[in-house]
Amino acid sequence: MIHQKNNLFPIKGVLYQTKRLVIVIFFLGFVTEVFAQERGTKIELHFSDTDSVKLITAIVREQHSQGMGAPVAGIDLYFYVQRSFSLLPIGSVFNTTDESGKVEIEFPSDLPGDTKGNVILLVKIEDTPPYRDTTIQETISWGIPLVIDEQQNKRSLWAARANAPMSLILLVNSILLVVWGIIGYILFQLYMIYKEESASVKKVGHDKSSDNK
Repeated sequence: MIHQKNNLFPIKGVLYQTKRLVIVIFFLGFVTEVFAQERGTKIELHFSDTDSVKLITAIVREQHSQGMGAPVAGIDLYFYVQRSFSLLPIGSVFNTTDESGKVEIEFPSDLPGDTKGNVILLVKIEDTPPYRDTTIQETISWGIPLVIDEQQNKRSLWAARANAPMSLILLVNSILLVVWGIIGYILFQLYMIYKEESASVKKVGHDKSSDNK
C-alpha cells in the first residue's frame, strides 16, 4: 500500500504543473489581447477624378498617443455608400493595403445621389486584430443628381393618395359623413325606443301597485 501511494505523487505533481502552465498561458493570452486592442489606426482618404474615372485612395496608419505611426500593410478595408435603409458595398471583394498602407478603388459611375449628386461614403476596418474597428465618413458629389418630377406632385386621379384631387377627397369625406350620420341616427332611435319601453314598463308596474292598494 505504501508503494502505491508513493507512485501517485509524480502524477499529482505533473497535474499541478500542467494546471499552472494552463493558467499562465491563459493569463498571457489575456494580457496580449488587452494590449493588442489598444492599437488604433487612422484612415486618410484622397479623391481624384480624371477622364471620368473616379478613384478613391485610402491610406491606413497606426495611431499612437504621440502621433501618427508607420503605414499598416496587409489590412482589409471595406468601402460602403450609404443608401436609404442599408450600406451598399463598393470596390473589390478584398481591398488590402500595400506596403505603404495604401489601397485604391474605382467609384461606380451609376450610383444615384441626392438632388446635388451628393453621396455618403464610409470606409471601415472591421474585425482585424490587433487593430480596433475604425470608421471614417465622407460626403462626396460623385453620385447622379436626383431629378424630381413635378408632375408626380400634382393632384390627379392616378397620383398618390396625398396628391388626390380635392373634389374627390371632398366627395369621399362627404359620403363617410353621411354614412356615419345614418348610423348615429339609427343608434339614437334605438336608444329612444328603449327609453320609452322602460318608461312604459315602470308606468304599468306603478298602476298595478295602485290597483292592489
